[in-house]
Amino acid sequence: MRADYIRGCREYSLERLERGDIQNAVASMMSDMKKIPNASSVMQNIDAIVAVASGDFDAARAYIEGFE
Repeated sequence: MRADYIRGCREYSLERLERGDIQNAVASMMSDMKKIPNASSVMQNIDAIVAVASGDFDAARAYIEGFE
């Protein structure tokens, strides 16, 4: 169940990223992962925010794809 939820969240966020919407792609994944206890760390979130601020699509993709 958890894996299915994460997969759906990942697919949605990656679709947004592919459209060039890095901010909402990362924000969506970050918001969704807050709903799962211990799914993300503070450092992962900081890295994601830095990726958005610097426009680093590769780092944003790594963040989104980094959840199991």
